[in-house]
Amino acid sequence: MASDASDPAGSSESLLLAIARDLGFKRPPLTLPKECLTEFVLPKGRATCGLVWKHGLGDDEEGWADMLEDNFRVPAACGSCKFVLPRAPRQPSSCNGGDVTTSWFDIADLPISRKSSAPYGCSLEEALSSCGRVHAAIDKLIAEGIPSERIMVGGFSQGGSMATPRQVYIDSFLEFIALAIVQRRRLGQAWRQL
Repeated sequence: MASDASDPAGSSESLLLAIARDLGFKRPPLTLPKECLTEFVLPKGRATCGLVWKHGLGDDEEGWADMLEDNFRVPAACGSCKFVLPRAPRQPSSCNGGDVTTSWFDIADLPISRKSSAPYGCSLEEALSSCGRVHAAIDKLIAEGIPSERIMVGGFSQGGSMATPRQVYIDSFLEFIALAIVQRRRLGQAWRQL
């Protein structure tokens, strides 16, 4: 399946719905309301590339926005970068005793180790639903004129893992790099390759 580049916002949601239906899932793709994201441009100016960054389990985007704005330097060769940081939905988290917290998907136990057995108690249905929020952030950047090949998708911990379902389940025109853990040197090297 491939997305129609002429209508990325509509086709992303339609494609996610079709995949969910094929897998027998009932949850629709999440949207991205304004109150569930933080966005900014570094350095100030017209953005020519973008980064969709997702926080980890139990966290939110605000702390990451502060850290990125204060500490992240976009290489000059990349130009200005638009950062879009969506917030995970609040839902019960099994690994936290069922407490309601921000979570991209439910996971039964933490930590996962080499002794853990698949599928690790992770909810693929919730992850696919959360992909709707990731798609919406990407579509927002594209609608603002940032070419899809200059958009990176990454995150920390559970948020970083959300780049994988987007890549595995969606065969689209978007090229991106998934970053699971932010390490300044590695992230800088990735940006230089854009």
